Amino acid sequence: MDKINKIIKSLAEEDFMMLLGSVAANNADKSSTLLKYAREENFLDKECIQNLNIKANAFYTLKSRLNQKIESFLISKIEAPKMDLIQKVSYTSYLGMSVDKDIATVMLKKFEKELIDYDLPHELTRIYQSLKKLHISQPDQYYGYSQLYNKYVAYHLNLDKAEDLIGSYFNVFANYQLSRGDGELLQLEIMKNELSTLCSLYDSHRLFIYNSIVRVFHILFLPKSQDPNAETLEDAQDILKNVERFEGAAHRNIFNFLNYEYNHRQNAPKKEIAFFEAVNANLLPFIKYMGTYISPSLFLFSKLERANIQDTEKTLLEENETIFESYEPDNRDIVAYINYHIYCTICYFYAKKYEEAARTLNALRNEMSFKHYPHAEVEVKLLLALQYAMMRDEDITQQMIKSVQRHIRTLDEDQYESTKIFIKILNKILNKQEKQVETLIDNFKKLNHGRYAILSYLKINS
Repeated sequence: MDKINKIIKSLAEEDFMMLLGSVAANNADKSSTLLKYAREENFLDKECIQNLNIKANAFYTLKSRLNQKIESFLISKIEAPKMDLIQKVSYTSYLGMSVDKDIATVMLKKFEKELIDYDLPHELTRIYQSLKKLHISQPDQYYGYSQLYNKYVAYHLNLDKAEDLIGSYFNVFANYQLSRGDGELLQLEIMKNELSTLCSLYDSHRLFIYNSIVRVFHILFLPKSQDPNAETLEDAQDILKNVERFEGAAHRNIFNFLNYEYNHRQNAPKKEIAFFEAVNANLLPFIKYMGTYISPSLFLFSKLERANIQDTEKTLLEENETIFESYEPDNRDIVAYINYHIYCTICYFYAKKYEEAARTLNALRNEMSFKHYPHAEVEVKLLLALQYAMMRDEDITQQMIKSVQRHIRTLDEDQYESTKIFIKILNKILNKQEKQVETLIDNFKKLNHGRYAILSYLKINS
């Protein structure tokens, strides 16, 4: 039932009721009951079989049919304004067999214009394939359509390559965020440049969107390059302005996020708030579905930073109960999984629920290996040490501290000066030396910036 449970729990209430109604309309009582189990319970297959009072074979047949109904329902919910056009294009190869050649040409040219407007190169190749067939006895026109066919075949292949590049870029960035390695940093620079070169070959709004996402993200989230020609925040501003002409609904929240981060870095609180609220209002789908085109879980740290500034950090835990009520992070998406657990830990910390915070981090450490993610390991252990320090558990706190000290000695220890100060803060907490903490916190804030900053989204004060 795991797969069905996960899908059904992720549906909005309105969608679930529509699905339930469509199943119930077919007098499928047991299917309706199974849907309710998936929504409200976490039953195993054996428990469902027992509660439904049916044999195992009948249950698995029932579950298979229910799976098909759920898939059909999800497909019916897809809103694709281009779908009608694409369906019509699929029949164009038969036009020459059923209508006059001139009429078929007029119809195909109309489809051509619409497909260019929608930036659908694959479908355009079918149009030019059909136009080639219709004009095979007219060498000039046949040659022209052949050239257009070849052009859009090449464009379609390069569009696929660009989509692969943007996915690979954010996959490498995930590794960089967790490791802060030089290799990943070099890879990101190379992929950014390769994507820019590829996108410059075509006048395509889709490629322009992809290139804009990566360029702005690179400026905002990667260390400032020593290259004098490297793009700056001023370039990011120009890109974000230009992209407004092309921005579609599919990428709107991505650019809301990038606009928020840009205005936040420019210290423009009045401008940033609208973008923040737009992403926050759609936070769950943003985190769940945008991982190919951005690193959406970074917005969780944006929430923490904003709450720190607004002094609303104590309200985050209550807000999470609404936003993430049915959310189960996917542990195959490692960076999103780790970021989500760190975010939840800090929310517990702000609510002074240190045991829940420690339990969350310990569960994360049991599920994830940090062998290849040294920077993330430092952060998680320090955050865990903080929870035990607040609980006055000196033994475990010292275990964590010594583990971190050993770990940073294997890295570039000079880059982790702020980590050493954070460890001193933990020791002062254990020894109840509050008066000496304030100076250490000031020093920590002064040093804790740049590539090797740790827990920069954590609000600490004396």
